[in-house]
Amino acid sequence: TMARVTGSGNSQPIPAEQELPLDVNYAKLAEWLLQRKKLNPKWRLVLAEVKGKLQTALQNLPQEKELEQLRQATELDYFHAVQVRDILRSSTDHGQKNFFGWYTSGFTKDWEDIIKSLEKDNVFLGEASATLVQNVNYDIPFLKKSVSKYQSQITESHRKDRDFVNAAADYKAKFRKACKDLGVEGSDVRSELQARCRELPTFYRQGIELCNSKAMSDAIEYYTEFIRYTLGDKHAKTLPTLLKLRATEEWVFSHEQAPAANSTKDATSSGGGGGIDWGDDEPAAAPVAIDWGMEITTSDAPAAIDWGDDTAAAAPVEIDWGGDFEISCEGGDAKEEEAEVEFEITSSGGASGGNLFDDAAQRNQLFDDLLELQTFLEGRAQEFKSTDYSAIGDAFYSAPAAVSQQSQDSVEAMLDTVLQVLQVLNSSVVQQLILISNSPRFLDRLVASIESKLLSANRMEYSADECRKKVVELTKSLEASKEDLARAVSATKALKTKVEQELTKQFKGRRVNLNGDINTI
Repeated sequence: TMARVTGSGNSQPIPAEQELPLDVNYAKLAEWLLQRKKLNPKWRLVLAEVKGKLQTALQNLPQEKELEQLRQATELDYFHAVQVRDILRSSTDHGQKNFFGWYTSGFTKDWEDIIKSLEKDNVFLGEASATLVQNVNYDIPFLKKSVSKYQSQITESHRKDRDFVNAAADYKAKFRKACKDLGVEGSDVRSELQARCRELPTFYRQGIELCNSKAMSDAIEYYTEFIRYTLGDKHAKTLPTLLKLRATEEWVFSHEQAPAANSTKDATSSGGGGGIDWGDDEPAAAPVAIDWGMEITTSDAPAAIDWGDDTAAAAPVEIDWGGDFEISCEGGDAKEEEAEVEFEITSSGGASGGNLFDDAAQRNQLFDDLLELQTFLEGRAQEFKSTDYSAIGDAFYSAPAAVSQQSQDSVEAMLDTVLQVLQVLNSSVVQQLILISNSPRFLDRLVASIESKLLSANRMEYSADECRKKVVELTKSLEASKEDLARAVSATKALKTKVEQELTKQFKGRRVNLNGDINTI
């Protein structure tokens, strides 16, 4: 029947009270049922007792194919129990009744009793209300957060994977660059660097050739004459180490352990004693003097060695030095000279041969001379480029030809030669090779520094592989969480529909709707 509202205007029909639906918040369903006395106040205690019976009955289920899925369920509610009872009723073995209409199968009777206990005072609706609250408020949000967390971790793992791959490529590029700068391949850095040290004499020879070139001679002469003309003869003694390098005619480097016959020219075998022929036309020089750190003078009588004791039992030892040499000592600490003995062969011209490049002090002095010459030539080149050079050139009109006849091109040619020498002898590769040859600790640090780049690249690649493995594991967890979420949402929606139908029955066909967050899952 329909009710009507009448008034001065047109009458409008309204639905009767019984035809209006009831809206109930899912979270307050149990409280709502208790207020309408549709639910036993002690329904939780009854439910716990029935749950125990339900678990026992579940373990004693008969072996039916239709019951396999329900037997594996971890949690059964009233609606699952109804499914089990209906399957048992439809079974030929467990659905038979006796004369009084009771089921003859004990399994069917047990499930009938369970269902009746849950239906009494609507205990099953209290259970369904608790299940809906648990699913909507806790289980489904947790599964959604798990899905979101796994997705974020997968994205982060992909980002880390890219970062690790890029870092590994950067470390490998740095390793290759370091090897290229040192001129090694990188398969065995230590052995290759030690082998590279044998190339030092090649760099030294290149530097010596440039120092002995005509452009270098002109540069030295230009600088010397310029100083002599401007400051006088007492300041003209410049570039001592560079001149010493040019005056030395024969070089033996410590990196080339050449025989003595290859280091110096053959000594004369007649009447010359230990003299060394330096290849000039001057008369033979005096015998070579070797400083052994003690006062011993050779004579026709055999030399005897004093071992520092006063015993005279042993016969004196005679040493034949094979010629006329003079060995002298200038004093000093005997312990220091025992620890380090230096042999220096000095030619008659006074030029020191041997290991100038291996001596750090002399090497630094040589670079100081070259830098001094470079600075001078750069200044002169700038003067030639100046527009006021005509006034400066008049000041050197009466200077020697080596000064007055220079031009911008000639000065720049000299400067280029000096820069080439510095580039060859003072390059970073040569400096490192010198340090490697003279310091095992530097070699260890350099090798460790280079190999650390390759080790870092390997670590980055390993980390990238671990990220890929983690992505695989996270993807599996993500798919499992998605499946659990889909099942939970589907089960919650199905339970909501069943509860609404049962509530409609409780209120004599009046529709009852559950609202709230349950409709947005």
